[in-house]
Amino acid sequence: MPIYGRAFLNTDGPGKQFQDVGEGSFENGVWDYKALPRPGAVEHFDSDLIASWSYDPARRMMVTYDTAEAERHKLGYIKKKGLGGAMWWEASGDKTGNQSLVWTVAYALGNSDYSALDRAHNLLDYPQSKYDNLRGKFPGA
Repeated sequence: MPIYGRAFLNTDGPGKQFQDVGEGSFENGVWDYKALPRPGAVEHFDSDLIASWSYDPARRMMVTYDTAEAERHKLGYIKKKGLGGAMWWEASGDKTGNQSLVWTVAYALGNSDYSALDRAHNLLDYPQSKYDNLRGKFPGA
């Protein structure tokens, strides 16, 4: 699940045209969840769509992102389908306390102390590929 939001500028809100994505926390148009909602924006949630976003009418800026409320609704689906849990690519953009998306999910799955979270590190050391070992042994390789 995402712990970031996507921005849309010069728009009148959901389903309306936009002209740009603007700035972001770490790349244009992408904001860390912990930086949302942006100043002047109001959060919205549609329970039928299970979608949340913020909108700043003065800047005409909309940012789509999951809120804790959206995560709780997604957890209903996870539980209903008997899925094994949830995952995030990385969590540095999360908020703390009861607005944390990771905590919201862990708590709803019965792990308020984070004990069931997999804390294994990603594989960051990649072995040399077989192709690299062949380099120079065949023409064009």
